[in-house]
Amino acid sequence: VVVVVVVVVVVVVVVFVVVVVVVVVVVVVVVVVVVAVAAATAVVVVALF
Repeated sequence: VVVVVVVVVVVVVVVFVVVVVVVVVVVVVVVVVVVAVAAATAVVVVALF
């Protein structure tokens, strides 16, 4: 019984960590894309004017 509880806890913790990592990666990617688009837009605007 104790072993089962430990395994379940470990699995839950691992899943939680994985989810957190995935969320962080997605947020970072979105931020990078937004910054890149903003920078590209600024460059285009500056180039035009």
